[in-house]
Amino acid sequence: MKILIINKYWYPRGGADVYAIWLAWELERRGHEVVVFSVKHPDNVHPEVPYRFISSVQTEKLNPLSAPKTIARMVWSREAADQLAAFIKTERPDVAHIHNIYTQMSPSILPVLKKYDVPTVLTVHDYGLTSANYSLYDDRGIDKFGSFSSVIRRHGVKRSYIASIIAATVFEFHKRIGVYEKNIDRMIFTTDYVKRLFKVRGWKGDKGTIIPYVVNLGREGLKPQADDGFIFFAGRLHKTKGVHILIEAARRTGLPIKIAGDGPDRKALQKQAGAMTNIDFLGSIPRKDVLDYMRRARMVVVPSVWLEPFGLVALEPQGLGTPVIASRIGGLSEVLVHGQTGLYVEPEDIEGLAYAMQRLWDDPEEAKRMGQLGKRRFKSNYSVGQHMKKIMDVYTELIS
Repeated sequence: MKILIINKYWYPRGGADVYAIWLAWELERRGHEVVVFSVKHPDNVHPEVPYRFISSVQTEKLNPLSAPKTIARMVWSREAADQLAAFIKTERPDVAHIHNIYTQMSPSILPVLKKYDVPTVLTVHDYGLTSANYSLYDDRGIDKFGSFSSVIRRHGVKRSYIASIIAATVFEFHKRIGVYEKNIDRMIFTTDYVKRLFKVRGWKGDKGTIIPYVVNLGREGLKPQADDGFIFFAGRLHKTKGVHILIEAARRTGLPIKIAGDGPDRKALQKQAGAMTNIDFLGSIPRKDVLDYMRRARMVVVPSVWLEPFGLVALEPQGLGTPVIASRIGGLSEVLVHGQTGLYVEPEDIEGLAYAMQRLWDDPEEAKRMGQLGKRRFKSNYSVGQHMKKIMDVYTELIS
């Protein structure tokens, strides 16, 4: 089978990108032909399969010169559509598996796939198909509505009134023409929570199937868990990840915390930590080092305050035999078994998080037991073999 993988980033910028790149590699490893359609970037992982990269646009800091090009790309990218059409004519894929495409590609590619009779699968990695604010979170907290007016009123996109107007307008245009709902043959949701949320928010397209994420731990997954006496966090340093809550819990307990990652709130978080000697900011580190820290931690903390669609960072430690403390929110609420593979705390509950951290710190045997149970559950429910069978079943159904 020949599978076309489409994602706007081809470097590990976030969880969706890590998954898309891994899936392409795993499909090829299993004997399938894989071709990749993505966007140019200096950090791209060079695919060892046929690929086509289109030009990128500036999205972080718009100015009067770059804004028109970016807005045009968000609405309808002629380049993406034309390049994909040419790529399809050359490669003739059996099925296309789409991940994140908005902004850098736009949904202009979807009618192209339909025109050339390429069945389409889309894995949902966030809420960008239900709201212009793809995280449903802003400086005021969770946006329960995520509507046109709500996103603009709350400055829900990039904390900017102008950016919010642009994003909300583009989203409403795509919604009104139904470009996603009309052109996607099969939706894959990673949790039941996300599937239910799409239904509540009025999604009229394919009802979809649930296939949880899977994690390739590589050689780290074969090593025994080693408690080196620290608590670990890995993720983007952004308000949605709740690192500010973790810092306050660390202030109350005095327990040693290692924080891996970078992001827009790094300086603010370092300022919040101030002279605290029990917090160590590691910066951005390679994935293999992240997994090594996870394996050697007493526990991993995932204090997210937004509606995480899944939370890969809460699954990885379980596969390494390390217990997890996570917020009971969004898709994260389906990743742990409370009291068995880790502990749930309510989001933004500093005292609750501090208590949970202290509990596992004071009882390393309980932490070890939870880690062992987590590893067994990981092997039973999140194996690569199980995941790939479900993915291939979807592909086969669509092309048969």
